[in-house]
Amino acid sequence: MPLYDVTNKDKMVDPKTLEDSEYIKTATKKMAKVTFAKLIRTADTALDNLKPTQSTALVWTKAGALFGHKCTGPVNDINHLWEKSNEVFDGVELLKFIGTLLMWRISLRDETWLLYRFNTGEVDPVTGKEIKINQYWIDENYEEPKELGVDDLIKKFNKHGK
Repeated sequence: MPLYDVTNKDKMVDPKTLEDSEYIKTATKKMAKVTFAKLIRTADTALDNLKPTQSTALVWTKAGALFGHKCTGPVNDINHLWEKSNEVFDGVELLKFIGTLLMWRISLRDETWLLYRFNTGEVDPVTGKEIKINQYWIDENYEEPKELGVDDLIKKFNKHGK
């Protein structure tokens, strides 16, 4: 079930932190329960329908691939997701909500997912910050890095100190 952020020292992403985020909390407060549940089903169905890419056996995605203009999901469901989300959020906040929704739903899945964030080279005109895009892929062979204890650090120091 874990999602690891490989751009942040392989830190495991906590689903509860995402669920408690400003975006998810705002959506649950301002949307009808049935509407929010439908958005969750749309995201989960899109993730369930992911297939390996043609060039590799990799199952990979990002928000734009699942919910963008060229996505292959059911048009009515995708349009509903955007319309209902846009009733609560707009501009950058809308995109951040969709991204947080996707990250939250991935973090709850049974497979081991990895998250990689990359800079687009574009600057957000509102915040002035560089725009980043999250990419996700399944890696069932991934092993969480072991935290080093004091004994491990001493061994490492002695190995390199001699």
